[in-house]
Amino acid sequence: MPYPHRLRVACTYASAITCYPRETLFKSEIGIPFTLQTRHKPAPPHIADMAEPRTRWLDSARGAGAVLVVVGHVERGLTGAGLAEGEAFQRFDLALYTFHMPLFFLLAGINSGRSIDRSWLILLRRKIVTIIYPYILWSLVQGSVVAVMAKSTTGMHNWHDLLLIAWRPMAQFWFLYALFVYSIGAAVLRGNAVLILAIGMIAVVAADHVHPGSPIDLGLHHMIFFGVGMAFSRRIIAWCPRRILWVAGAAAAVWVVGWQIVPHGQRFAYLTVRALPCAFAGSVCVMAAAQSVGVLLQTLLAWLGKRAMAIFVFHILAASGVRIGLVLADVSLSASQHMILGTACGLALPCAVQTIAERLGIARVLALKA
Repeated sequence: MPYPHRLRVACTYASAITCYPRETLFKSEIGIPFTLQTRHKPAPPHIADMAEPRTRWLDSARGAGAVLVVVGHVERGLTGAGLAEGEAFQRFDLALYTFHMPLFFLLAGINSGRSIDRSWLILLRRKIVTIIYPYILWSLVQGSVVAVMAKSTTGMHNWHDLLLIAWRPMAQFWFLYALFVYSIGAAVLRGNAVLILAIGMIAVVAADHVHPGSPIDLGLHHMIFFGVGMAFSRRIIAWCPRRILWVAGAAAAVWVVGWQIVPHGQRFAYLTVRALPCAFAGSVCVMAAAQSVGVLLQTLLAWLGKRAMAIFVFHILAASGVRIGLVLADVSLSASQHMILGTACGLALPCAVQTIAERLGIARVLALKA
């Protein structure tokens, strides 16, 4: 009779309802697939969704770093133009530069640590698209603007410098140049953390014996931060201490102590071995603060962090353009007012340009989106 068989199918279906999560597809004893629609608790979130809040702070830290970069370049532009003078600005410049670029290289190393296991060709192609292309394009754009407006800007570049960018990066683009070299070097070493850290330590010591402030000096000094970020990328990504404010405070205290041994009388004191405690402590402080700030501020910083490339390549043109325009229009502002307005424009205008470029579908062509 058919009843025992039907009963057996019904029992199978009933047991599946109690044992399987919602919408689980399985086959009964007679080979008929069922899609279960039950009222059980929803399935746990996807792993990516669970990880997203844990890594959102990295975007926030990147956004904070972008703000600090803009502030630093606005301050140096004002100093070069004679609009910001005095020992206070010199100390501010030195204090900021002890850690804001090390922070960026640390974050870049973390990102590279997650992609270093890709094949050589895939990695090289990606770095050409995301680093070399923006480097060449925006070096030519910014260099051309500076050359045309040589009498109005504080930059020292001319048309001849555009021919030398293959080995002598200009302005802020040394960061992209160094980042490409670090990434390829890490790939050649197959992500060997011990070797990368050893080379980084040798490089930071060697940096004290080359021409101060040169691209070679900058490249050697910052290699260690990229190496630390890459070597400990997984641990840093999972870093979520319970008392994050205590960590931020302790890092700030270490920076203050480290500040005492920085050679203040030296022009490029932030590129010395003695500045390393400030570099690491300041970076940890910013990363801890990125986790401890309120939701609104963290969201805003993360939004800026996702637009870091546009801010990086365009902020000097934006901020300098505003400063030059105000000076030509004979608008009298204090150094602090120039700082606030220049920083705001150095952040807002690149973000606006990226938004417009995205709507026009040319953001990647303009290298405004990594």
